[in-house]
Amino acid sequence: MISQIRWQQPNGDLNPLSLIHLPRFFMQWWNGRQMDRFIGKELDKRYEELKADSYDDRSKAVIDLILQSYLQKAEKKPKTLDPDFRRFAIIQIRLFVFAGHDSTSSTICYCLYLLSKNQEALSRTCSEHDKVFGKVKSSVSSKLITEPQIANDLPYTTAVIKETLRLFPQHRLAVKDP
Repeated sequence: MISQIRWQQPNGDLNPLSLIHLPRFFMQWWNGRQMDRFIGKELDKRYEELKADSYDDRSKAVIDLILQSYLQKAEKKPKTLDPDFRRFAIIQIRLFVFAGHDSTSSTICYCLYLLSKNQEALSRTCSEHDKVFGKVKSSVSSKLITEPQIANDLPYTTAVIKETLRLFPQHRLAVKDP
């Protein structure tokens, strides 16, 4: 996905010669096939898991939500995913990943910008993170992986993110409050 983003040409419409950049077309085609293959394998793997336990609706991952909806509409559980549905799901997951990547990175940038302008908010955010995650920064990612619910213990950080999205609504994530 990162390679695909790097090969995008943001000002391509201004330069007519960019339309004949053959390496870019090849790399976008190649990266697209790689992403489709990866997402397809994950989709098939998750489908097999959900087929075995279709009443597991705890997961809110987009891939699981798509498959749960597919299984609810099916009269009986097909052995494999319908090829048309599978292709549609891969396209939608790719779109979701790209859109989520851009809006999340923009939101992070705006949060950091606003925190750099407000030292009191920055120190409160850092204090909250030290209290919840501890002072050892290298252990934060492993702690979040093993205990993802710990992110719920960051009310001030959540308020900073929500305030950032209020101030810069054009970058608002398409996420509903629980």
